[in-house]
Amino acid sequence: MGTAENQTGQSQNRNEPGQHQPLMARISIIPPVADPDHAQLFLNDILAQPEAGADVKALLEDKPDLERMLLGVIGNSPYLRDLMTANAARLLSILTDSPERRLADLLETARKTIAEDEPGITRALRLLKQDLALTLGLADIGGAIDLDQGTHALAGFADAALTASIRFCLNDLTRRG
Repeated sequence: MGTAENQTGQSQNRNEPGQHQPLMARISIIPPVADPDHAQLFLNDILAQPEAGADVKALLEDKPDLERMLLGVIGNSPYLRDLMTANAARLLSILTDSPERRLADLLETARKTIAEDEPGITRALRLLKQDLALTLGLADIGGAIDLDQGTHALAGFADAALTASIRFCLNDLTRRG
């Protein structure tokens, strides 16, 4: 997971009582951005989305550090940038929820995922994996979670996705007789 200096220059225990605050309130690391104008174009695309762009914009107006962090992520990670620009509502949800609560919900949802056909299960798990990647990426880069929390979430998702896949295969075999 990324290395960057704490904005205040102080070390911080990431397992403090504030760990259940929303991600946007826990940003402690601002990644540098090489081309701010280019990153701003992508952020403008997010803010222009009709579903949640205005709500994301309102968050950024209240929290300038959040905007700088998002610009740093957009400028340095094409994969996370694409996930952010694909769905402003998901980005808003990630920013306004605590990473721990969101990760627990994602793992539980993945574990309980059921579908009627193979494309359905793969699509559902792929979308959950994208949500997990964006949640973990933003929380890690922003300094809201530590390496152990990120690794635990990845391992937990692998287990949950495997559980859902095996259940699908067993149900599919049962349906086929």
